[in-house]
Amino acid sequence: MKERLDKLEALYRINETILSILDVNKLLDKVLHIIENTFGFDSCAILFYDENTDELYIRTAVGYKPEMIKKFRTTIGGKGITGYVAKTKEPLYIPNIEVDSRHISGMDGAKSEIAIPLIVEQKLIGVLDIESKKEYSFTEDDFNVLCMFANQITQAINNVILIEKERKKVSQLLVLNKIKNRISVSLELDKLLDVVASSIIEFFSYYQVLIFLYQEEAQKLGLMAHSGIKDVELEEDFEDKLTNQIVGESFYKNKIIIVNSKINNPFKSSIIKGVQSEFAIPLKIQENPIGVIYIASESKDTFDEKDIHIMEAISEQLSINVRDAFIFTKISKKSKQLDVVHKIGQVAIQSFDLKELVNDIVDFIQKNFGFYHVSVFSYEETSQELELLAYAGASYESFKVGDKFSITDGIIGYVVRSKEYYLSNDVLKEDKYNDMLVHTKSELTLPIKHENKIFGVMNIESSKLNQFDKSDVEIFTRITDQIAYTIANADLFKQKSSAHTLLLSLNNLGREINSTFDLQKILSLVIKKLPIYVQCRLCSIFFYYPDENKLVLMSHNLPDMKNDEGNVAQNILMKKVIRLKHSIYVKDIESELNIRNRPQYQTKSFLNILIKHYDRIIGVLNLTDKLDSSYFTYQEFYLINSFCEHLTTAIINSEKYQKILELSITDGLTGLYVHRYFQDALLREIARVERCGNSLSLIMLDIDNFKTFNDTYGHQIGDIVLREVAVLIKKELREYDIATRYGGEEFGIILPNTSLFLATAVAERLRKSIEKHSIMYFNEELKITISIGVSEYTSGLTKHAFIEQADSALLRAKAKGKNIVIAFPD
Repeated sequence: MKERLDKLEALYRINETILSILDVNKLLDKVLHIIENTFGFDSCAILFYDENTDELYIRTAVGYKPEMIKKFRTTIGGKGITGYVAKTKEPLYIPNIEVDSRHISGMDGAKSEIAIPLIVEQKLIGVLDIESKKEYSFTEDDFNVLCMFANQITQAINNVILIEKERKKVSQLLVLNKIKNRISVSLELDKLLDVVASSIIEFFSYYQVLIFLYQEEAQKLGLMAHSGIKDVELEEDFEDKLTNQIVGESFYKNKIIIVNSKINNPFKSSIIKGVQSEFAIPLKIQENPIGVIYIASESKDTFDEKDIHIMEAISEQLSINVRDAFIFTKISKKSKQLDVVHKIGQVAIQSFDLKELVNDIVDFIQKNFGFYHVSVFSYEETSQELELLAYAGASYESFKVGDKFSITDGIIGYVVRSKEYYLSNDVLKEDKYNDMLVHTKSELTLPIKHENKIFGVMNIESSKLNQFDKSDVEIFTRITDQIAYTIANADLFKQKSSAHTLLLSLNNLGREINSTFDLQKILSLVIKKLPIYVQCRLCSIFFYYPDENKLVLMSHNLPDMKNDEGNVAQNILMKKVIRLKHSIYVKDIESELNIRNRPQYQTKSFLNILIKHYDRIIGVLNLTDKLDSSYFTYQEFYLINSFCEHLTTAIINSEKYQKILELSITDGLTGLYVHRYFQDALLREIARVERCGNSLSLIMLDIDNFKTFNDTYGHQIGDIVLREVAVLIKKELREYDIATRYGGEEFGIILPNTSLFLATAVAERLRKSIEKHSIMYFNEELKITISIGVSEYTSGLTKHAFIEQADSALLRAKAKGKNIVIAFPD
């Protein structure tokens, strides 16, 4: 009895020590040391339960051979006493194990054994196993004391495992936060993907990381970024084989795929030779796959649920930033293209020397876009020959400027005959292609034509596959139109010397209107100067809106002019222009169209010029009442009709410029301002407060339980929620308040000239409005709520601190149960 009490007392003191150890390895070593010193048994092992394989394996042990510890594994309920105990979850004492069929030899010479399951809340953690070289080595007291001690061991192990899991989660969150911060630094796609690939290698030490994006023009996945522990060489045609490998499977089936063994790999081959484990996770924009992150390891069984969780977070963030990079690249490309067209337009307007013009244009295109070769050919209809006028970039081996050849040759000849552009993103697959330059891989050839009359061809060649897309066709068509326009003007200038002055004036006006993106300024310049050039009294511009079949007066040079049915002659002519889709020259409206002239028109001659862009009718330019009471000449009609191409270009450029401005500061999903605009606007408002002393408040709001909502109903419904919240926000604000999508489901609202009291009232009104609102999902009525933080600016406060105040109030609102408004300070 005394011996038992001594053991119980020793174990009680030791329990306090065990429960204070927070490292699993130290804990297990301590337990073995305690058992060895207290009971003096020959061997002891602690086995852990592996849920994935439903097996027990030795986590730590004394008294066993090292190879035994390393190799030992037993299934639950399989052979062995420990497997039996794990299945029954009941402790077992066997005085003589040699006669027990369940025994598997562990320690040489073992005679008796105690096995005790380690269980927490009905969940098996493992088994404590003790062996002795003597029969009947254990007493009943030993067995009971060890059972009690096992309970303490189990609790201590469970505590340590839980703590380690939390530590691991914190560590993972810190790593993910670092990667997300790095991702958010750049909108340049190549730099963004390189940062992600290198960061994954840095923080997780995988063998190799490859990032693929889907290339629509080539209709295949292309490698965009690559990082690894060491350099590896990929086969030249490996991208063509992706469909039958893990990357293609992940992309086309839009799912995560893990292969943890080379032996069990279901795919024909691995992307990288020598790897054992592979992991592919798709990148998605609104559930549509846009690419794949591929990770390889040299070890077996590398990837588990932890890796999936981490990479899902990284791929989600990367997908968002790739989408933003796409938008940024598209806007940048459009901006650059507009700038190039604008500058070429200015060159074209100022020049009547065709060769000088063409030389300037091909040099400008080649330098600004970096193409392999750019050339322009003129076409002589009588001889049906092409002449090389100018080129920039790589030189032809068998051609020089001034050489002529038949239009039956190659892609260039085909374009002349068809009068349509031809685009090839892989010329080696084209029957029409003539191998004139060694390194050409893509080619875009466009006709230079005006009113279906072809003047020549522009040929653009690239040393890259898949170089051109539809936007390139559009931009270079506009450039060839500029060249054709200049050629047409140059021909007209030579043939009609009487129109020289008007032509110069129109070119100057064209240059002037193409120097601005302000639509009203463009129209005002035309209305002001065009009547002077053609010596007439009345000028007006109407825009056409096809949905309403309506012409709207946009600009005119008489203050009492109105868009009504009183202008009978003008209305009839404009409607005819719209119906026929071409301009009208009327020398005498009464004799030609049997329309009686109205009193407001002093003469009978009209010019009604169609303003159109490809098939889109923009409107009509009207001129009437020659000051000398004469009629307009055909030369004037022709030149003004040609000038309207400049006017069309100026109007289209103005529209696109406005769209680019809107895209750059507004969020595509909600229509609210973007985060970058929020930061700039807040700085401006703070500066205004410091300068004028007005009040300024800030609202930060967040949709409650949005992730759960997304997970339950899907991202498309989530997008609807974001849009409808944005609409409700706009309804509650004044015209000069600034509402922004701060990020994800969080919104920021800047309230100029607003105190904290009034801002809190606005926030409460908005909260109630959203609380009352509902969204129908099939037959289910979905309700949403928001939490709001409000702060007021105080003099000397930094922008960052101001935002932090509102954010802290928002966090407080979340902590207090959500769906409330908290003002800072609470």
